[in-house]
Amino acid sequence: MRWGAASVRADALRWVRPLHAILATFGPETEDTEVVAFAVDGVRADNFTFGHRFMAPGKIKVRRFDDYAPALEKAKVVLDPARRRDIVLHDAHDLALAQGLELVEDEALLNEVAGSSNGQWC
Repeated sequence: MRWGAASVRADALRWVRPLHAILATFGPETEDTEVVAFAVDGVRADNFTFGHRFMAPGKIKVRRFDDYAPALEKAKVVLDPARRRDIVLHDAHDLALAQGLELVEDEALLNEVAGSSNGQWC
């Protein structure tokens, strides 16, 4: 996906979803972390991220990765792309079955919806 004023350029930033926040912290395990100061396409790095935009839309402050993964899970975001892909596929099968239908699997569409490529980050 490309977006923003520079999206028409061939070298425009590409990401699986629009970039709204950059989480970048660094520091020793036993001390507070510092934000790594940089920006990408006008989005500045900080020490927070966001959960699911409808089910948990508030900011999530993060010190290090050990805080990040459980906080996202609590905010209805599945971090692991392979797990997210499996959840989407399983739920699609269940919904089709409940309607008396058979799911026609589309690998490319599944990867796009789950934001993965064979279970890996895009």
